[in-house]
Amino acid sequence: MQQFGIFNSLSLNTRKKVFGSSGNGDLAVFEITVANTDGKFKKISVLSEKGQAELTALSTVIHIESLCKNVFNNRVYFAHELHKKQDLQQQLVEYKTINVKIY
Repeated sequence: MQQFGIFNSLSLNTRKKVFGSSGNGDLAVFEITVANTDGKFKKISVLSEKGQAELTALSTVIHIESLCKNVFNNRVYFAHELHKKQDLQQQLVEYKTINVKIY
């Protein structure tokens, strides 16, 4: 919609109706399937009781904390390089309204 300029032609109220959420913080669930080196599959489910906004905000905070603790050459990094797998998993598990299951 941005590419064709449709978004810019909509009024603020119309944008809110089209793109806005219910405001109720509906559940957000992500399920990821990973193939191990031995060919077996593992599923990881991340559920937020407060919705996508909570996951986005938490991700931002976790990334900023990592950026403040580490030094990156040439100030270039990729998001997957910011965290050790166990550290990220522990931070998610410790957050009360986010439920992480690995099966």
